[in-house]
Amino acid sequence: MVGVFALAGAIQGCARALTDYRKMRAIADIDDFMDAGGPGRVEVAEKAVYRSGTGSRQYRRTKVDAIAPRSPTPIHFHLEFLGPDRRTTTESSLVPIRWPMPRKATRVLGARSYARVAGGAGEQKVRFFLGKPPELTGGQDRRQPLPLPEVIILDPRDEGVFLWRFGVGGTYAGDTWHPNVEEAVQQATYEFGDRLGEWVTIGPGAPSVVAHALKRIS
Repeated sequence: MVGVFALAGAIQGCARALTDYRKMRAIADIDDFMDAGGPGRVEVAEKAVYRSGTGSRQYRRTKVDAIAPRSPTPIHFHLEFLGPDRRTTTESSLVPIRWPMPRKATRVLGARSYARVAGGAGEQKVRFFLGKPPELTGGQDRRQPLPLPEVIILDPRDEGVFLWRFGVGGTYAGDTWHPNVEEAVQQATYEFGDRLGEWVTIGPGAPSVVAHALKRIS
């Protein structure tokens, strides 16, 4: 029995060491990415969203990032580039977190709505990826592009306003964070232009806002 307990302890020790290493690497990646955007950081949302000194880059890990609907990875953080206005997201990389993390409750604070995104050859102004930006992988872009969206959902919560994008069949197509509804709508307008349909309010009785929106545009 002593041998069994010793083996169990050794396994737990290895697991903790691996978790510590992964956390250390993630912190180093975040620091490298943000430092390239100028010295200093600005906390935009408490312990959740930070912008680089020049305002050109953004790191975020909110409570919602642990419960993101239909996300390809259960828990993650985002490394993002912002446009010249220092508010509009122009590129977002979703980076998986490879260690256990507690999931915290998040509250919906207002009416949610959706809008259809028309297809066609419109310019893709904002791109979403799964994986680290190439500057963190030796210049090689190993990321997986996320699909083009067919519907976008505006979701106001206690940490800010989220825009969820979903492609064919409800496939996750990326999300962005905004401090208020006005900036969220501005993001959607910039991103899709005249391909963005009318916003439609989702009633409080809808069991799944994603399923509700997808059903209405099908």
